[in-house]
Amino acid sequence: MFFLGIDGGGTKTAFLLINENGDIIEEKPIAPGYYKNVGMDNSIALLKETVHEILNDREAYICLALPNWGESKDGDGEFLSRIKEITELPVKIVNDSVVGWAGSLGLSSGINLVAGTGSIAYGRNDAGEEGMKDFRMKDHVTGLV
Repeated sequence: MFFLGIDGGGTKTAFLLINENGDIIEEKPIAPGYYKNVGMDNSIALLKETVHEILNDREAYICLALPNWGESKDGDGEFLSRIKEITELPVKIVNDSVVGWAGSLGLSSGINLVAGTGSIAYGRNDAGEEGMKDFRMKDHVTGLV
């Protein structure tokens, strides 16, 4: 069995394919693939092409991390309704802050904080309860609003 992680960001989209032992099979960075940056049709086409290229008919579970996932009901709904255009394989879509938490804390209890042009916090406790906060305020470091 294989696992494909996709970080579909606004700057780049990164793919990582591993096997059940955690061995890296393939890594591939490509152009931005986030639908809010490149448009829905371009995002779907880019993801479809690269997923099929990397998997090459292998079965895999896929986790797709997108910025702002869960914050745009209309956009997320449209993307979700078109997921089968990318692949028929199981896909779990999460906010990229969830992947940041998983990677930084190794799935342990705690909080992952992103503080940059965009800021978000995500965490889980020992009971598995989770919380996320998107900070929509002036960025005092860069001066962006």
